[in-house]
Amino acid sequence: NYVEVGQNSTLVYGVKFIVGSNAANGFMFQSNIGGTMTTHMSIRGNTGRVGIGTTGPLSRFNVKGSQGNWRVDTDDVSNEIQVLATTPANDGFRTYRLRTNETIFDTGGSERLKIDSTGNITHVSSSPEYHFGTTGTGHRNWRIACQEVVDQGFEIASGTTSAGSNAANDTYTTRFAIKGDTGNIGIGLTNPAKLLTLQSTTSPIIGLYSTYSDSNARNWAIATNNSAYGDFTISNSAANGGDPTAIKFTIGSNGNIGIAAAPDAG
Repeated sequence: NYVEVGQNSTLVYGVKFIVGSNAANGFMFQSNIGGTMTTHMSIRGNTGRVGIGTTGPLSRFNVKGSQGNWRVDTDDVSNEIQVLATTPANDGFRTYRLRTNETIFDTGGSERLKIDSTGNITHVSSSPEYHFGTTGTGHRNWRIACQEVVDQGFEIASGTTSAGSNAANDTYTTRFAIKGDTGNIGIGLTNPAKLLTLQSTTSPIIGLYSTYSDSNARNWAIATNNSAYGDFTISNSAANGGDPTAIKFTIGSNGNIGIAAAPDAG
């Protein structure tokens, strides 16, 4: 119950269609090159499953190659199409699922990303991360994450300038954090104690810059540990668009106040 198409009776080169004699009484398409018969496609007669590269398809449609194994399954879950991928050894499937009004991505047997019927996107993990890998010279990788360094927090962190496409394994430094339990915001630290906390290894400075074209416009800066350890200063620029380094107001660590000058030591 089969049809052969080949160059000679020994079928050294050619193709063969087999109906009903193998693959659970199904249909098989085979080729013979140099005397080696290989099954390229099969339809199981007892289940209707279709296999490419395999005579034992694991689901409705199964494609198996030397580097991977893909399945499309419409039977296991109601109102859902599953696309599963693994190695040829079937060492564990990674899943992409299409549900009624939902699109879901699974890895390691767990749901990781979902687009619901309204278009909302949910990323599910104990500490979900998004990495932005850069390959340009002098560029840095970046990471947006939840619960990664900051407990109950949201953070933005910068990586190195050399990791490139290996951004997921880069070394990151948290630059911005929001604590989920308090709402406190930290710049330069991961555990802000106040509603807004800034930290620097030297002198934290807040710049207030203007782009007004008027010649009288000035840039301003608020800083601590600027002219002396423990001080608080307000400075401006000498001209429009300049660096605000001219100190106009100072509170020293002893509480003394200086206007347009350093405060007295006494």
